[in-house]
Amino acid sequence: MIDKQLIDLNSKLVVKKEGSGILEMLKNNKIDELVELYRLFTRVPETYKWITDRIGYYIIEEGESYNKEEKLNKDPYGYVSKVIKFKNKMDDLVSKRLDN
Repeated sequence: MIDKQLIDLNSKLVVKKEGSGILEMLKNNKIDELVELYRLFTRVPETYKWITDRIGYYIIEEGESYNKEEKLNKDPYGYVSKVIKFKNKMDDLVSKRLDN
């Protein structure tokens, strides 16, 4: 009951908070903090969807930014390397760190 009240009522605000929300954690490699937040949210299953939605948004946003980088568009090897590195980072986060 307490978990539901404390976590559920604040989950959306915490996830989207400017400067310290999920996107900031991902952009600044604050993976340990993200994992802790995910574990907290799994106590109220309806709430961790907020985290997974924001991670999905981040993946799309990051991928689109690679497509817009002129330097990468002129260097196919660099582009592919950067995409693979990002994919590996996301795979590690989702499959190893988030107890998936």
